[in-house]
Amino acid sequence: MKRIKTRLTFTLLLLLMPAFANSAQDSTSKFAEFKNELLPQVGKTVTVEGVLRSAKLGWIVEFKGWGIYVYATRESEVSKMNALNPFNEKLVSVTGTLHYFPKPKVPAGNVIVAIPPEHFYFDVAQAKVVDASTQESVVIRETVSKPVKVSTAPAECLATFREFFHYVQRTKPSIVTDERAQQRWLSKNLREALKQKVATFKDQPSDPDFPGNGTFVGTWDNPSTFTIVGSRRYNKRAVIDVWYAWGKGTNYPGDTRLSYFVFVYEDGAWKLDDVYTFRGEFATAESLNQYLRSK
Repeated sequence: MKRIKTRLTFTLLLLLMPAFANSAQDSTSKFAEFKNELLPQVGKTVTVEGVLRSAKLGWIVEFKGWGIYVYATRESEVSKMNALNPFNEKLVSVTGTLHYFPKPKVPAGNVIVAIPPEHFYFDVAQAKVVDASTQESVVIRETVSKPVKVSTAPAECLATFREFFHYVQRTKPSIVTDERAQQRWLSKNLREALKQKVATFKDQPSDPDFPGNGTFVGTWDNPSTFTIVGSRRYNKRAVIDVWYAWGKGTNYPGDTRLSYFVFVYEDGAWKLDDVYTFRGEFATAESLNQYLRSK
């Protein structure tokens, strides 16, 4: 059988180091998810925190079921690998330029080659490794792994928004007095905020600033159209991006405005928790929840 020697971009000595990588390293699906998160960070200086262990290609800092290798790319830097021995099996913080080694092509034919796997890595010559278990934080470190999965808002949340928005476009019944509507569409926090705001008015409904359905639309002059331009879900919270536009016959023809309708999953249903209005030509930036709690 013919043998072919291959030349690796890092020292062959590293390939001879013992491999004690986490069993999760064998999961193709986990690596695909891990890869999607890290690829946009390649070439940038990032900080990751995890347990440092000896692995196939040198050291690996493990986090989120996978990890980033730390190894020498030049023979002259191999001694720096040994300097990391005191950190073995410890929680560390590693800062450095993130590199990516793509999945190599396997040569055709009946050959034996030494091919490193697809992976992310730090060059040990440039990486800074510190003990995270005793380190006092002096800065907020950026991490590359997402703590929650981000997706579009679920269909039931969008349906809830449309039902609620249809309700508050009417003058009556008013959600301020309609407790059934409050229980159906408002979070406990927002219901308490509304109750707190109402209590600050001595001359109720006749006061022009008294809350009403229009308070939840976020404008005193209703727009001509609204469009859901985007949405995001973060675990038990969802944000729906609503674009308002004013046409002819309104007080602000040609004006547009962006508002975020923030929902929380509470008591088995999606409930409105806040409405954030972005600053515009005729509007100031404002949180509905904060406004209702102001005196």
